[in-house]
Amino acid sequence: MSKVKYPDKEKIRIQIDEILDKSELFDATEDKSSTYTNDKIVQLKPVKQHLPVGKYISVAAAIAAIVIFVISVKNYQTVGRGEQSRTSFVPLATSSSEADMHESTAEEATVKQSQISDMIIEDYNSYEMLYSKLNVMSEGTINIENRTEYGYTYSVRTDNVATRNNVVLYIDVPYDIKYNDKQLDGMDEAAADTLKQVIQTYIDKNGLNSNIKISCYIMNNSLEFYSGDTVYGSLTLSTE
Repeated sequence: MSKVKYPDKEKIRIQIDEILDKSELFDATEDKSSTYTNDKIVQLKPVKQHLPVGKYISVAAAIAAIVIFVISVKNYQTVGRGEQSRTSFVPLATSSSEADMHESTAEEATVKQSQISDMIIEDYNSYEMLYSKLNVMSEGTINIENRTEYGYTYSVRTDNVATRNNVVLYIDVPYDIKYNDKQLDGMDEAAADTLKQVIQTYIDKNGLNSNIKISCYIMNNSLEFYSGDTVYGSLTLSTE
């Protein structure tokens, strides 16, 4: 790890001494508080002493600048591989890497939204068909994911369904199921029918009192629907 070299205490003391010398703040001055008149000493007592405020301010500012410089250097370390930086400065501009990250995130969100907008919902897996027995207040799709498992490729849309009794369901709906890139006839319809039965089975067993998350995955040649650690239904998939 490379290190930043900063002045030691002796160099800092020398710099402060040079600043004080140039300021002439502590230069010996002629004592004008007394004067000689006709071989007699007359003591003069000023009503108000004028202090060199400007010199004090300039010296204090210079010393403060040196202190800030030293503290700043100590608080900065160059970053090596596998290390973290530690700095007391607040960045004033976004770095190029951060900008690229935000741009990439925005692009991914745009693509995701485009996929949802272009999504074709068939009659057999429509909101009305899947959630007809629920007292639905609103429904929509919040995510689409493409998966590949055990030679099967399929898409999963995640529906967000809000009921009028303040329960929200997050339901994974599988569709466009293929095996070795070949469309499987009747599998999408069968998956939708199985999912509808799974939703009803879950409600019959657990009630509709809290938010529900029903997910799906393919294991070998079986499409399984689960919530938590419990499988509530499955569908045997064909390969042709």
